[in-house]
Amino acid sequence: MRKQPDKNSSFTPCADIKICDILISIYYLYACVRSRAGSRQEICPAADGKTEKIGEFLHILEKNARLPVEDIAAMMGKTPAQVAAMMDEAVAKGYIRGFEAMIDWEQAGINVVEAVIELHVSPRKSRGFDEIASVIASFDEVDSVLLMSGSYDLQVIIKGHSFQEIALFVAKRLSPLDDVLSTATSFVLRPYKRGGKLYLNEEADERECTVL
Repeated sequence: MRKQPDKNSSFTPCADIKICDILISIYYLYACVRSRAGSRQEICPAADGKTEKIGEFLHILEKNARLPVEDIAAMMGKTPAQVAAMMDEAVAKGYIRGFEAMIDWEQAGINVVEAVIELHVSPRKSRGFDEIASVIASFDEVDSVLLMSGSYDLQVIIKGHSFQEIALFVAKRLSPLDDVLSTATSFVLRPYKRGGKLYLNEEADERECTVL
């Protein structure tokens, strides 16, 4: 049952929206001040062009991590030595978490089963969702753990060699966790696009053409 607004309340929908905008602005300023005081690296867009250049560099790598340093340097108007230094800095500061290949397992003829699991969990009073998310992330079968807004709390993506293997993992290792309230498992049947890359192969149309 939806709670009706109090007619005597001094808060209106417009006032609530303004309060949210003010809170967002305060959080943004706090993030900028904290970054300046801690790492001394500006994250505010108006600070300088360094953040913009780092962003450009990361976007290039995200699209194709195998690009030679010389090509990236030409795209950014920098020297290869400068690009190599940016890459070392990005890895050291945790901007780059790893370099992975996007593999089409179906095309390779290798059986890999992927499942997306929606979890309702009970957050701890002191650490919120961090503790249970860390426990789930520690399993080797788990590929991704994401905190979500909406109808469930955590999205877990796991990979295995068979549907049975994933079902047993959910039943014997994931569901018994104390903070896990419920699970809903959906299996990925076929990927069409991942990481901005299409997984569809153009198949030849073998139907005969009839000319009238």
